[in-house]
Amino acid sequence: MRHVNSKPVAHGPGDQQRLPPHLFDHSDVQYHHSFKMEHTFTCPSCGEEISMVLDLSVSRHTYIEDCEVCCNPIEISYTVQDDTLTRFEAKTLS
Repeated sequence: MRHVNSKPVAHGPGDQQRLPPHLFDHSDVQYHHSFKMEHTFTCPSCGEEISMVLDLSVSRHTYIEDCEVCCNPIEISYTVQDDTLTRFEAKTLS
């Protein structure tokens, strides 16, 4: 079973029967939609072009992720305003 918007979602035969019925009635729930986009940039360590999926529902985000080519850690930092990426920075860790 996987979760979408923090709600369990049945994805295989019989999953719906194993989940309690109240998990399928979401009429009283207000969803906070998650906006994601793929962003392509150059790895600051190896110079290869890579892409990552960014969550635009968070206004400011900083985290560390390994380059999919050279496996070196990259500090990713970005800012979002009105569901639009306004700043993106990828740098090596010292």
